[in-house]
Amino acid sequence: MSYCVTASEFFESFLPIPTDSRRMKPKPVGINFTKVQGFTSERDLAERWVAVVNNAKTLCAGYAVCLSQDRWDPADSNKLKVDAAIYPRRKHPTDGRPHWGRQRALVEFKKGGTDSDPFHDLLGDAQAQKPTEVRGQLASYSAYSFSRQQRTANFLFLINGTEARVTRWERAGTIFTEAFDYVQDPDLMCEFLWRFSMLTEEDQGLDPTAKLLGKNHKFFKLMDRIAESPLEGQPEDICEDEGTVISLPSTSSSGKTAPIGVFKYVREKFAASLEDDAPRYRLSVPTDRPGRFKYYLVGKPVFEASGMLGRGTRGYIAIDVHTKRFVWLKDTWRAYYVNVDPEGEILRKLQDQNVARIPTLLHAGDLQQETQMHYHCKPDSEVQDSGEASEGSRGSKRARSGTSKSSTDDKKQRKQPRVRHFSHYRIVVDEVCLRLNEFKTSRQLIQVVLDCVEAHEEAVTKAKLIHGDISFGNVLILPTLVEKDGQLVVEWRGILADWELSKPIPEDGKAARARQPERMGTWQFMSAALLTWLRMPIAVEDEVESFFYIIIYGGVRFLRSSVHEAAPFLRSFFDSVLLEKNQYRCGLVKWTSMLGGVISNGSGSTLRFSRNKKKEHPLNLIIADMLPLFKARYAVIDFKQERVKWRITNKLKNPGTEMELPASLDQSVIDSAAQLKTHAHFKALLRRLLAEESWPTEDYVGDLTLPRVAPVKNDDNAVDEDSSSDYDQSGDSSPTIKRAKLEADEDMAIFGELFETEEGKMNVDQGAGTSTSTSRRFAASRKSTRR
Repeated sequence: MSYCVTASEFFESFLPIPTDSRRMKPKPVGINFTKVQGFTSERDLAERWVAVVNNAKTLCAGYAVCLSQDRWDPADSNKLKVDAAIYPRRKHPTDGRPHWGRQRALVEFKKGGTDSDPFHDLLGDAQAQKPTEVRGQLASYSAYSFSRQQRTANFLFLINGTEARVTRWERAGTIFTEAFDYVQDPDLMCEFLWRFSMLTEEDQGLDPTAKLLGKNHKFFKLMDRIAESPLEGQPEDICEDEGTVISLPSTSSSGKTAPIGVFKYVREKFAASLEDDAPRYRLSVPTDRPGRFKYYLVGKPVFEASGMLGRGTRGYIAIDVHTKRFVWLKDTWRAYYVNVDPEGEILRKLQDQNVARIPTLLHAGDLQQETQMHYHCKPDSEVQDSGEASEGSRGSKRARSGTSKSSTDDKKQRKQPRVRHFSHYRIVVDEVCLRLNEFKTSRQLIQVVLDCVEAHEEAVTKAKLIHGDISFGNVLILPTLVEKDGQLVVEWRGILADWELSKPIPEDGKAARARQPERMGTWQFMSAALLTWLRMPIAVEDEVESFFYIIIYGGVRFLRSSVHEAAPFLRSFFDSVLLEKNQYRCGLVKWTSMLGGVISNGSGSTLRFSRNKKKEHPLNLIIADMLPLFKARYAVIDFKQERVKWRITNKLKNPGTEMELPASLDQSVIDSAAQLKTHAHFKALLRRLLAEESWPTEDYVGDLTLPRVAPVKNDDNAVDEDSSSDYDQSGDSSPTIKRAKLEADEDMAIFGELFETEEGKMNVDQGAGTSTSTSRRFAASRKSTRR
């Protein structure tokens, strides 16, 4: 979301004159930008403007503007070339490349005119295509700046011919100033640069709870040693392959058991996070004691959500500074609303109830850093916002005072869009897991899913919590040492992670109450019911359906099946949506599969998984057992919907008109649907198959969404030809995982930004099922909002 403010409001909120006299710098006078006039190209404009700023030593004292239009950072796979950036003068680069880890603000130059103004369309111009493209370009620069630095916000100066805007980007959206002519009014541009030069690093958007480590720092060197091998006195690493056997640890005369090493993949993934000259940080994480922190060392994130807006979640394999142990650290901007508990509190509740197969909480807490957009835009929602920033949040008072003077008639006339309120949050857990896409056999896939189903059942029955975001990305593999016959054997078991969207199950007779402005979850794995009836409260039936989708997804993507092309199937079943009355709803393929109880393979026959012809594949038994139950559930829902329509028609709208009452459902349908109300049936099915069935050992064929260099036999009767998949496989080729913001109505941005993504594209069913591919570029719309 984007919002326009006046220059004075921007000064008061984000560029205050320091109260500490030691930070004050002489105010520049007599500086003009007349030399910029007559520029012949964007390059010429950039060179002239930068020369004026750099030659006037008092204009942005202590800083230098460095051009980088022609070269990119070698570590940047996207090869972004921002036109220029502002750097501390004593550390400014001279090689003509953008140094993303050292910049303090970005500068972009455009030739001038409304087409090159990225915010012009937001202020009333219907011709939005070109500004949208420019806005997407600026968003990609700011997002990469957040990626390469630990930031809470980022400033970007847009020089559009002889006009300029100053912008501030954060996870909730973008604040931008009104356009001004800096040639006619040079004092205003000088004021912006002068004030920026006096900001602290924190006010410039750098995170004070993250300390950048230089190559000579002792922690930098410690990370290198730990990445290479266990430290002196630490046990050797263990192979994580399932079935690996090790001896029981010895016990000393004092009764102390010798420590057991970490799994090899943990150290290997940590070492990979230090490659490519990745910046290294010491991150602070709050403890239960107020004002006290634990410290962790991290390289580049193992997982990083793409895009500028939203939670910006990053996951790290981290080193505990004190114990030198590996842990998992998650850095995110959590939704900050009344009655919405942070993930650490939720895990603590689950642990207090002895819920198994969940992450073990070590430390967690808010960092007293909040987004500022909600101080400028009032939420347009019935859901209760927190209203106030948490006590002591950095920048909150300044932002509040900045909005007190901005209630002009012009602003009152603007439609106030819904705005998200985020708080910067870190959580550390003990387990460093493997992603589910690293399973190697279908039996492993089902065992891991079963473990997570059981964890979910315990959360529902013991802690009265429902997860709310069952997805392929939140079901993790934890190699576990199990004692058998006097030895320790490695087994791959499941961990159900990412509990931040969980919610309490209402007491009997009480209706569920929305706690956030939008329904949240991972679109691809949400039930067809939740994606169709947007106000329906989430229930166990929906979560069981999500677990079923995880099996289908993992099977089609990695196992032999009757699907000839995995990527198109996954897009059509999991990614597609139906655009109906300006709202996104369940795609036709998923919907018809649940309603009809049949999943097509996309080529005219049903989905089946392949093994030798003598025995049925266990996954086919799961499909055959569960689809009739889902079909029955949707028949019951449809019946109830018809009953509601009948009551409304006969009792409210047309009291004198009789409408035929919908026929009653067969009791067998009701009984089948009822089996989804608990975990018992699904859990028993998976347990029975794991215990009784002989599982294939050669049905795993690797990631079928990746380009293949040789034909792969995909079932007993067909061979797929070599073809390059256009299924987006950035990062570690993990699945498309997108946080759905479902109630798009008038607040939608370009479709791809309605979701917090790992990667990927999405299809939209326009009207009656027409598929349209949507791009991943960012665009803030007139009324955009985003999770």
